[in-house]
Amino acid sequence: MIDKKYPDVLIQTTGLTRKFDRQTVVDQLSLNVPAGSVYGFLGPNGAGKTTTIRMLLGLIRPDAGEVSLFGKPLRSHRLEVLRQVSALVESPSLYPQLTGGENLEVTRRMLGLPRQAIDRALGMAGILDVKNRLVRAYSLGMKQRLALAMALMPEPTLLILDEPTNGLDPEGILDVRELIAGLPKNMGTTVFLSSHLLSEVEQVATHIGIINHGKLLFEGSLSQLQAERQQYLLLASDRPEQARELATRNGWRLLPGSNGRLKLEVNGPADAALVNRQLVQDGVNVHQLELVQPSLEDIFMTLTKSPVG
Repeated sequence: MIDKKYPDVLIQTTGLTRKFDRQTVVDQLSLNVPAGSVYGFLGPNGAGKTTTIRMLLGLIRPDAGEVSLFGKPLRSHRLEVLRQVSALVESPSLYPQLTGGENLEVTRRMLGLPRQAIDRALGMAGILDVKNRLVRAYSLGMKQRLALAMALMPEPTLLILDEPTNGLDPEGILDVRELIAGLPKNMGTTVFLSSHLLSEVEQVATHIGIINHGKLLFEGSLSQLQAERQQYLLLASDRPEQARELATRNGWRLLPGSNGRLKLEVNGPADAALVNRQLVQDGVNVHQLELVQPSLEDIFMTLTKSPVG
């Protein structure tokens, strides 16, 4: 069993920078991933997420900056710290001519784990019932679950996942979501999770890091991120164009992305009531009035569409 006593910050990067062909892919990135967290690492395609993960795992070296895991520099303590890390990055590497159980047996022998670790990991990934089936007969989602089981088998202190729900159906995504959310409590495992499924990340993450063009745009708890974006008012009426004109004339700021409804920046229920009263007084019948807390996707789109300084 791996010793779960670790510092308050499990992953720390300082000024992490990586270039390819003179293009800066990761730019002065400084991350702090708390122990016991599920850390959602987000960014648009090409933002530098996978390059960052490869540097965290020592697969590529940074051009500048440093990675520390468990409070120790990766550069000088590589083998020591990576023994406590498991990862699932991109497509899983499996032996198709072996069964699922035999694939895990290969890993078990390399790591010197007890035999019961195989069934435990397969059960956690929800594929114990196909343990004896050849992997070549697995669906893409089953292969992804098997790779996840392989990563969970040594009960890592730190689990790094890059798009772990690739190929999964909705039921599989739900199962993996519940598994990830419970890992800090059930296994003492900190999870560093990169995914494009923002709604899923929102339901499991305790902390968020958002990057774009290799630069860090936000880092903090999910509640801190949500607090930075105030509620907005979603409004539908029988005269949408007149409602839009009246709202603008009365000084309300319109927000984009309303799908035919008005989306107004407001400061809570009192503002919502005032908007409603102003429209009704001008003969506009309001049939939907809803205060909405911005979702992670709303906030993500706002941040990543802003100019990067």
